[in-house]
Amino acid sequence: MRHARVRLADRCGTVFSQQWTAPIDTRMRELGGTVLREKRSGVVDDVIEKRTQAHKAEVEERKVAHASHKAERMEGRIEDDIGEARERLQRTADKARQRLDDTRREMQQKLEALEDQAQKASPDVKHRIEQCIAEIRKDFSERERKLSHAFEVAQEALQP
Repeated sequence: MRHARVRLADRCGTVFSQQWTAPIDTRMRELGGTVLREKRSGVVDDVIEKRTQAHKAEVEERKVAHASHKAERMEGRIEDDIGEARERLQRTADKARQRLDDTRREMQQKLEALEDQAQKASPDVKHRIEQCIAEIRKDFSERERKLSHAFEVAQEALQP
């Protein structure tokens, strides 16, 4: 069965009170429908509510699309930033490794020179040289630990 909303109004939009309903009801029955009578204000309110919900849904949909598009742009920038940070980290790791190798060579040369001096020195001087060698080894051990740790941390961070 079909239903129809009927609004009776003149050309100016003035709603008439429906005094005589029989002609409309009769014609609608002939067409297989029924007449549902509602106040105009209720119909307008319903239309406004439905339009409001539809527009709200459209705004939300566009916000999501905008956020998604913005996220895609941000993701590209973030990926670039990550790439740059990885490059800086790799350079730092390379510097740590190079510094560690250079420090080892330098310490080895100093120790060899001091050991040669200690072999030729008097007992008092030899004792001071041996203390110096011990301090250099201690210092080198600490520097090696720091540089090795920095290199290891960088390598771990660079893992995919």
